[in-house]
Amino acid sequence: MLSRILLLQPVLRAISDGEMIKLVFVWALRISAGLAVIGLLFASYQMWSLAVGGVPWGFILMFLLFQIALILLVFVIFNILLIRAEDIKALSVTRGYPVVSIFLVLFRSSGEIAFFTYSILGISFGLVMLFGLRIPISIPLPFLGAMGGGFFAGIGMMIAGVVVGFLVLVVTYVMAELIQAPVEMAMNTRRR
Repeated sequence: MLSRILLLQPVLRAISDGEMIKLVFVWALRISAGLAVIGLLFASYQMWSLAVGGVPWGFILMFLLFQIALILLVFVIFNILLIRAEDIKALSVTRGYPVVSIFLVLFRSSGEIAFFTYSILGISFGLVMLFGLRIPISIPLPFLGAMGGGFFAGIGMMIAGVVVGFLVLVVTYVMAELIQAPVEMAMNTRRR
C-alpha cells in the first residue's frame, strides 16, 4: 500500500546514488562545450564588425591575433569540457561519495580552463603590446589589467598570464586533493 504512494522513491534513489547528478553534469558540460563554440562565433562577429570602414592596419593585425587566440582558447575549452564530461560519465556510482567525485572533476576542470584562459589571453595581449599597439578595451583578467603599454609591458603581460594561470591551476588541484583526502580515508575505513 505504501509503495503505491511513494512515487518519488526511484527518483530520490537516482539522485542520492549520484546517477542522476552524474547525467546532469555530463550533459551540462557537453552543452557548455557547444555554447563555447557559439560564443566564439558571436565574439568573432562582434570583433570583426568593428573593422568595417577605415580601420588602421594595426587594428586589423590585432583583430587577427585575437581571432587566433580566441579560436585556440575555445578549442582548448571545448576539449577540456568534453574530456571532463567523459571522465564524469566513467565515474562509478557504486564507489562511495559519487557527488564528491563529480565535484572534484568539475573543480579541477575550472582550474584547467582558468590556466589556459590566463595563458592564451596573457600571451596574445602581450604580443599586441610588443608590436606597440594600444589595446582599446580594458583587459578582463584580474592581475593582468593593470599593465601599461610598450615592449616590457608586453613581455610582462605574457609572463604574468602564464604564471597567474599556473598558480590558479595549482591552487585548484591542491584544493581538490584536500577535499579528496578525507573522502579516501573515509572510504578506506569503511572497507575494514
